[in-house]
Amino acid sequence: MAITHEPARSPQKKRGMLPPRRGQIKKSIISKFFKVVANVVRALARKEGGGAQAKQPNGLMLI
Repeated sequence: MAITHEPARSPQKKRGMLPPRRGQIKKSIISKFFKVVANVVRALARKEGGGAQAKQPNGLMLI
């Protein structure tokens, strides 16, 4: 039986991820929140049948 010798490998340092820059987490949370709110508003507008222009109870159109 032949024994093969592999060169000893030094353990490679894993590069740790840097923490996000200042304000990036808050920006991400706020942008996700506004996207959810916008989707809810769109869904309610479609459900009401108003589409892009919603009607007020007195019959006036909102632009």
